[in-house]
Amino acid sequence: MKIGVLIVNIGTPKSPSTKDVGVYLKKFLMDEDVISLPFVLRWVLVNLIIVPFRAVKSAAKYAKIWTPQGSPLQVNTEKFVNALAQELGAHYSVKIGMAFSEPSIETSLIEFKNESIDRLIICPMFPQYAEATTGSVLKGVKKICNKIDLTVPQTMIKSFYKENFYIDNIAKYCKDIQADHWLFSYHGLPEKQITKNASCLLNNSCCLSSQECTKTCYRSHCIQTTKELAKKLNLKDEDYTISFQSRLGVKRWLQPYTDDVLRLLPQQNKINIAVVSPAFVADCLETLEEINLESRHLFLESGGESFQYIPCLNADPQWVSGFAEYIKENQEQMVYDLKTL
Repeated sequence: MKIGVLIVNIGTPKSPSTKDVGVYLKKFLMDEDVISLPFVLRWVLVNLIIVPFRAVKSAAKYAKIWTPQGSPLQVNTEKFVNALAQELGAHYSVKIGMAFSEPSIETSLIEFKNESIDRLIICPMFPQYAEATTGSVLKGVKKICNKIDLTVPQTMIKSFYKENFYIDNIAKYCKDIQADHWLFSYHGLPEKQITKNASCLLNNSCCLSSQECTKTCYRSHCIQTTKELAKKLNLKDEDYTISFQSRLGVKRWLQPYTDDVLRLLPQQNKINIAVVSPAFVADCLETLEEINLESRHLFLESGGESFQYIPCLNADPQWVSGFAEYIKENQEQMVYDLKTL
């Protein structure tokens, strides 16, 4: 039996040029799960307002972290996939599927079909579930499978936000770090994407409850991830802060905002901090530029003295090994079956 494993991430521009960044941003922001507006309004907002201004700024940010091998996200994902393929062995075929760049999800699914795989496992590399990431991938894969008539059994791994192979490996990177305070910074989302569930109270008590809505609640998963990491690191509640970065536009996003927290911490005499970005498993623009460069500068400028950035898991051997075992052990009990959705 040949099993296809599709490693999915958002994507990255082909180069740090303004043109290529603009192409990528248009693909990304035109997704209805990213900006939930009617098509015409979304097209006007993205093509005439956001991208013309944001592409130039984003291109300058990408240029700061671009490597000779290319985009850090692309490079780190390729290293992870190569290592994972070795761990899984000859019965598995492992490919990258970027939602908004190449190699695309469709490109890789066509390759799987040509290889005559017997089964397909989709692996969104987003630890915490969100409709704009995992949900969007799930719908996109199903649509493409129908389009190309890929009819083999297809399953998707569950969100791994508090699985030991994920939590333990992040904690490993943190265990010897000395800091006055810890900041766990997650990618933000508009609040309305969370509160559209009528039972959502948008507080930690709700997020840590056993309510049905927490199963697919991004904020809940972020809170639960942090609690698990705090346990591993023996952190008390007052030893850390949870925040949300990368907001876009003027509407209210999940709070507190990372930049606001970074300005406030030195005023509270928390001048030596460690920063973790658990929403990302591969270092990328949001971690290397937004956190390690911009956020570092903001914190030090605000009176901080030491800013320690904890890198993502990338292609760490123990992380790769744990992920491989997770696939092998759980492939018969994957939570999402694409044929039933």
